[in-house]
Amino acid sequence: MQATPTVLAIDLSARAVDLTLVNKDGEVVDTVARHVQSSDTGQQEPQDWWRAVRTGCKDLLRRNALRKDDIRAVGITGDDVGLVGVDSDGKALNTSHLESHPEITPYAEKLCSLLGQRNFINLVGGKAFSGCAASLALYMQEEHQRQWHDCAALMIPRDFLTFRLTEQLSTDPSTAASTRLYSCRQGGWSKQVLERLNIPERWLAKPSPGHRLAGRVSPTAARETGLSPGTPVATGAIRIACLAVAAAAHKPGDTVLELGNNGHLFSVLADWHKANGQHMEASCHTLAKTQGMLLRGPGDDHGLNWYTNNIAASDVQQWRRAGRRPLDMIAELAAEVPPGSNGLHFIAPLEQQCGALHGLNYQHQQQHIMRALLEHVGLQIRQSMEHLGTINGPEVQALNIIGPGVDCQLWCQIVADACDIPVHVIHRQHPAAVGCALLAATAIGLYKSPADLHKKSLPKQLVQTLKPRSAAVSAYNQHFATHQHLQESLLQASSQP
Repeated sequence: MQATPTVLAIDLSARAVDLTLVNKDGEVVDTVARHVQSSDTGQQEPQDWWRAVRTGCKDLLRRNALRKDDIRAVGITGDDVGLVGVDSDGKALNTSHLESHPEITPYAEKLCSLLGQRNFINLVGGKAFSGCAASLALYMQEEHQRQWHDCAALMIPRDFLTFRLTEQLSTDPSTAASTRLYSCRQGGWSKQVLERLNIPERWLAKPSPGHRLAGRVSPTAARETGLSPGTPVATGAIRIACLAVAAAAHKPGDTVLELGNNGHLFSVLADWHKANGQHMEASCHTLAKTQGMLLRGPGDDHGLNWYTNNIAASDVQQWRRAGRRPLDMIAELAAEVPPGSNGLHFIAPLEQQCGALHGLNYQHQQQHIMRALLEHVGLQIRQSMEHLGTINGPEVQALNIIGPGVDCQLWCQIVADACDIPVHVIHRQHPAAVGCALLAATAIGLYKSPADLHKKSLPKQLVQTLKPRSAAVSAYNQHFATHQHLQESLLQASSQP
């Protein structure tokens, strides 16, 4: 008999709003997705997210024959980009970018120049980027002055949904850290950054751990969603923090990689550490009394998406007609090629810089390119792991891998071989939603504490361990040095006028 669902998890991304029912054991019961329309510039209307939540909640209740009281709690997660301003009546004032966008890049650069890049990184733990709330606040001030004048509160998109459900401002440390307005070291909003951007601190929620209550479903939200008024709503966290929860990464040294999608790498730390390396940033876990280090995108699937959408589009159509997933076919063909792709290197483009396929010759075939795409990710993760090794934190004994890429065993094995470290492959459905639901379950007492949560929430049958293979490790040691040199050369060439 199926366990009774207890928690509704809402996951907001640039593509859709996913609503997932999760029982108290962390098992997915049902899920629905609501597509959200974007403008030509990639902006979305916050009201469209809320409309998706309203219809999705009613759909889940109806098709699972649930009473509204069967939903014991709600948790909300999402990406760590975007900004929503609301007026004194709680109405959203602006459309929002849910992905980094070139239109905002000049404002990220200006933000760093206003405070000095080194000083800015020391204050908030990382560089400004075009999707962060601080850059978008500067953009809003200069390009939409009327909206800024009417503003009474600022929040990132996932916190806007919490606000609509509870009519309360809330956020957690992992979300606050992503805004570039928060000092992880001090554990509060950066007064220097807020003053420079003319943002009153009262516009921002006071962060609390993701396993605490943010509020309860208001009578108005209950009528619109079909949920019971007074249903507890957890503070929740951004997606990478929820993935860490789903991967049982809670103690210092635990490190989790999202393989595919955004591809972030997150390591749990007990204390604040200054970030070293271009893509590292000091961050926070959503759990109480924990810090973190975040590296953006080493495990992303952008290269694979470029290949399947632009280079092998006709092949992909044939594979899908045959009932095969593109990633499965790529892995099957790439497995025919030995580690190192016969000297072929894929270097992904970074921001405005060019990428490259280096070493290409007439002996290379389609499967060499496929393997080079997978190996690029493995080598990027190795570089990120080496950056983590430069901080004075606990040694990483194993890497937890979660996300859509875990279904490709070859890709996971390449990561283990390239990094020369055991990897624990965690096979969870909708892992970010599960992590968010587990936080909500803790908030209402279904788990006694985060420690109890992690002890009970990851059954052994969901974990597959892959160990590095010595021959492949040796091949990647040689391949990695060349890969790094090519990346540095391409970076220097792109930076020259």
